[in-house]
Amino acid sequence: MRSPRRQKPKQESLNSTSPSSPLPWTALSSPSLPSKCSLGCPVLDSVVQGGIPCGSITEIVGECASGKTQICLQLLVSVQIAPCNGGLGASSVYIFTESYFPSRRLQQIAKGFTGAGMI
Repeated sequence: MRSPRRQKPKQESLNSTSPSSPLPWTALSSPSLPSKCSLGCPVLDSVVQGGIPCGSITEIVGECASGKTQICLQLLVSVQIAPCNGGLGASSVYIFTESYFPSRRLQQIAKGFTGAGMI
């Protein structure tokens, strides 16, 4: 007696729209979000050609103590502000590779936005 043939599992494309499939990579860029996120400073925005691109990965590099962490923490909070207050009403990911995450500084920045009635 012959054993039944095993069927190969069906492979789904990353662009598949079936509910059981993972989100396609294109889901990272939402059509409802602006293409750039402002740094909150017109001078810095002009240096980075209008802001940090949304729906992408951005690496910020520079000299020690030049404000890289400050900019990243500012962006973490400002992205979450409602669009009516100048934010994106969205979320972000910050990959911090130093010894400890500056949670105290993040709380200070968030309190500044809360005090201004933006959050």
